[in-house]
Amino acid sequence: MKDTPNLLIVLFGPSATHILEQPGQIAENGPSPSPEFRLETTLARTIKELYENGYRTFFSDLQSGFNLEAANCVLMLRENDPELKDIRLLVNPPDEQTVSGYDNLSRALYADILDNARNHYRNAMDICKTGSCSLLLCYNDGIDEPTRAMVRQARENGIPVIDLREA
Repeated sequence: MKDTPNLLIVLFGPSATHILEQPGQIAENGPSPSPEFRLETTLARTIKELYENGYRTFFSDLQSGFNLEAANCVLMLRENDPELKDIRLLVNPPDEQTVSGYDNLSRALYADILDNARNHYRNAMDICKTGSCSLLLCYNDGIDEPTRAMVRQARENGIPVIDLREA
């Protein structure tokens, strides 16, 4: 695997929405057909499709439910799918005050992600402002202002947006 950055970078957009009933469980192995599991399946399928289209680098600021779960999905796909071994996850860990507000499952998921991702300290909104990402992947519930702001910023900079809520 080359260690050079790939220009095709997917940024996970913020959302306080949690899409998993049990963080870390891949949807296809889920015990029930609940909407959360279907959304996680959509997330995994979307990441795989982006990978097939040349995207290898995914960035998460780990600030919220969706960002944690999307980052975890990248790591699980890399671990469990031999075809995705060169997928990369870059993260910008939040401050300790943010992490201290996580529930126990989110805190455990956060720690696991940090152990398995590459750190890249850069603000997610700056990535949208500078056009440093190729695509924004989000779950825009229409309520969360940081998500709406990031979607607006991405569109203003001509960055395509995939909203899993509309998928």
